[in-house]
Amino acid sequence: MKYLARTATGDPLLGDEEGYVPLGAVEPDLESVRDALPRAAAGDLGDVTDATADPVPAGDVSFGAPLASFGKLWGIGLNYAEHAGDLDEQRPEEPASFMKPSSVLTGPGGPIRLPPESQSERVTAEAELAVVMGRTCRNVDESDVDSVVAGYLPVIDMTAEDVLQRNPRFLTRAKSYDTFLVPGAALAVPEGPLDLEGLSVRTEVNG
Repeated sequence: MKYLARTATGDPLLGDEEGYVPLGAVEPDLESVRDALPRAAAGDLGDVTDATADPVPAGDVSFGAPLASFGKLWGIGLNYAEHAGDLDEQRPEEPASFMKPSSVLTGPGGPIRLPPESQSERVTAEAELAVVMGRTCRNVDESDVDSVVAGYLPVIDMTAEDVLQRNPRFLTRAKSYDTFLVPGAALAVPEGPLDLEGLSVRTEVNG
């Protein structure tokens, strides 16, 4: 697995299990993580072992968000029957969908700013797996999806659930408070097709 990331000051990085190097030490023609996304989707991203710099362990790096700016933030909801039941909803024939504005983003690890209690008293956090597209596309056949996906990013998706329960039309509002999307520190770039059915995504609170 390779990783694309940025330092807290915005410098692009390429990493593996050994650590991180400046992206330019492997791909001198790339100036940003965004520039690297098409190459990641094509499977043409270089290796840390070929870098002109020594890797720095992840624990010694202060990370910022892996992208300076994100594009469309498109979410899927009510795709799990158990969670639909939590919200007193029936699971729809097709998963519900929603979008979040870019103002929901905060840095890896937060902080998350809760809305005033006059607006919401029940905010929940859910770990999710975000799929990061590597290039502009549309109408992609399922068998070709790996050719357009740059990688995967863990995120925490926040929801003001009492706002949503008052009216399902309030879904956008319930999910769009500032800082209501926390990205992970690094975009994971698989070496080959990823077995999504074999992955587990888990939310832990206080252990």
